[in-house]
Amino acid sequence: MTTENNTLKVAQTQEGYRAAIQMISYEGQLLTANVFIVALIGAVLKFYPELNFLAKLLPVLGAAICVTWILITMRQFDYYRYWFAWARELEKVGLAPASKMLAEGQRFSSGEGVTVDGDTIRMRWGSRLFKIQWLIYVVVIMFGIVYVLLFFSP
Repeated sequence: MTTENNTLKVAQTQEGYRAAIQMISYEGQLLTANVFIVALIGAVLKFYPELNFLAKLLPVLGAAICVTWILITMRQFDYYRYWFAWARELEKVGLAPASKMLAEGQRFSSGEGVTVDGDTIRMRWGSRLFKIQWLIYVVVIMFGIVYVLLFFSP
C-alpha cells in the first residue's frame, strides 16, 4: 500500500470514528415532557376542578408518552451499542495505539483499572450497580404509576 493510500485510509478511519462518537448523545426531552404533563394535571385539578375530563385525558396522554419513551429508549440504546462497536473497531484499525479510549472505557465500565496520563483510575462500585438504560426504565415506570394513580383518583 502506498503512503498516499495509507494516509487516506487513516483520514477516513478518523472521520468515521469522529462521526460515530458524535452520534453518541442522548436527549432527555421526554423527561421534560412528562414533568410538564404531571404539572399540568396538578394545575388542572387545583385551578379548574370543573374540567374533570382533562384530568382524565392528560394521564392517558402521559401514559402514551411513557410507552413511546420506552420504545425510543430501547431503540436509542441499540444504536449506542452499534455506534460504540463501530467506534471501537475504527479506533482499533486506524487510531491504535495512539487512541484506545473506547477500548479502555469498556474495561473501565466493568470495574477494571485503566491508566490515563500516568494515573490509574477505576469506576466506583456504586456507579456499576445498574446500567443507565435500566435506571431510565425505572423512571418511566414511576411516571407511568403516577399517571395510573392520577387517572383513578376521584
